Amino acid sequence: MDLPLDASLTVLSLPLTERFATATGDVETRVVALVRVGDEVAGWGEAAPYPGQDEPIDELLASARGGHASPTLAAALDQAVSDRAARLAGRPLSTPAHSTVPISVAVGIDGAAGRVDAAGDAGARAVKVKVAPGRIDHLPTIRSSHPDLIIGIDGNRSFTDVRDVVDLAIDLDVAYAEELLADDAAGDIVALAEAGIPHFADESIRSVADARDAVESSRFTGLTVKPGRLGWSSAQAVVALARTAGVPWR
Repeated sequence: MDLPLDASLTVLSLPLTERFATATGDVETRVVALVRVGDEVAGWGEAAPYPGQDEPIDELLASARGGHASPTLAAALDQAVSDRAARLAGRPLSTPAHSTVPISVAVGIDGAAGRVDAAGDAGARAVKVKVAPGRIDHLPTIRSSHPDLIIGIDGNRSFTDVRDVVDLAIDLDVAYAEELLADDAAGDIVALAEAGIPHFADESIRSVADARDAVESSRFTGLTVKPGRLGWSSAQAVVALARTAGVPWR
């Protein structure tokens, strides 16, 4: 998708109020480009490159000026065009989704228990907790304080041996795991399957074709759908694919 003539991009560097720790590193600042399409009736999208997947913001903008869009910019443009179409039609953008999901909050490793407490106080019914090899001790504390909370875990592909975290996940009634395993650790999928823990594809889903491959493979039992990575149209297509295949999505 090329950058439309009536589109504009604004780069924002947003410092986080607290450091967000994951298996792949700490995040203290989030750099995004906001895309606006249209004048009197404007639609908005967000281009937020994902580590290891797409270009940094400066390259993203250069590609836009050169007449072509990187994956995250294409996703943002699709969001903006879809948002504008919904505004022109006088309906919410969410109307075609025909679905509701519980409020969920992603929680970094450092200070996780306190952040889950705050999320619960704010009304969240589910959390996705970051984990890493040797850094899973915060999970029992969270479950002890929140016996009814839906808890998922996300290892950002940092694990090559999942036995310890799977055993703990069983004890704590973890609802799902999101890409715990490095690419060369596919054999450990068996441990998740035997434990009955749904394994959701996340980093692997960069397109509708990726989602189809994930559904057809034996590595995943569910899909994580991110409009910021896919764009709104492709995100809806992935949801439709998941429903047709009878696999869970989130």
